[in-house]
Amino acid sequence: KLILFWNGFEFSQIEDYNLWKEMCPSPFLLISFAFVGPLGLVGMILTSRRLKDFSLLHLFVVFYMLSLSLFFITGRYRIHAVPVISIFSAYALWWLVEQITQKSLVKVLPVLLLLLGTVMLTGKPALAGLGFVPSRGLWHTQVGTKLLSDPQQLDSAIQELELATQLDASDA
Repeated sequence: KLILFWNGFEFSQIEDYNLWKEMCPSPFLLISFAFVGPLGLVGMILTSRRLKDFSLLHLFVVFYMLSLSLFFITGRYRIHAVPVISIFSAYALWWLVEQITQKSLVKVLPVLLLLLGTVMLTGKPALAGLGFVPSRGLWHTQVGTKLLSDPQQLDSAIQELELATQLDASDA
């Protein structure tokens, strides 16, 4: 479950973030946890030498992650930790830029390898190894169900629900 907490894939429950990102005319405006998460992990490791300054933030992320891992992990519940993880992400970016401008490539290389490792750990392929395959059927089911509340949208609702059944028959 810890991999699920840090994974960049946003599990849809009410809204499907990944589909909205695909439909957005400027998807670069929507920053994904796939970007923030790995940088946050690296930032937590980099700041572990300065626990006096960052201990409360470390404790918050660790205990929130552990408490959430006991139950159910989705982006909607993880969102409360994202501002703190973003602080660690910003620190990691700042540290990398600072070291590159000082031409300390000996320090940068291990951190870049660590970042690559966290990206591999938190990326979608990690979920495939756990047997998870995301489905778009759920999103169309949610849209179709919402459209059913408006009698003038009945045809659109039926189209969405039929598409959901085609994409994922188990969701019918």
